[in-house]
Amino acid sequence: MDDKKEYDIGMKRVVYGDYKLRYIFEATDKHKLNLQYSFGIGDSETDICFLEEVEHPFVVKPTTRLRTVAMRNEWPIIDNYDDIVKAVRTGLGIGGKAGLSEQANTF
Repeated sequence: MDDKKEYDIGMKRVVYGDYKLRYIFEATDKHKLNLQYSFGIGDSETDICFLEEVEHPFVVKPTTRLRTVAMRNEWPIIDNYDDIVKAVRTGLGIGGKAGLSEQANTF
């Protein structure tokens, strides 16, 4: 992986790592928003910094390191992309902190 932290792909910019967190904070400041009720979806360890800041983090097909962090933090783990919508619909507070058991933490 190279050291570049953002990529312009036409109309959208893709960022990762600490740059994601920076853009989230810039957007919330600019639009006078807060992270209450926010969701974050990550798939690699470069997403940990912003997942720690959102209200409802969950991970999809995570790398081994992110899976370990997600399990430690009781973040829901989704191993099938089709289950993302199901996970969000199941409860707007998905995750161990919202009352799901550890066993229910994996979709």
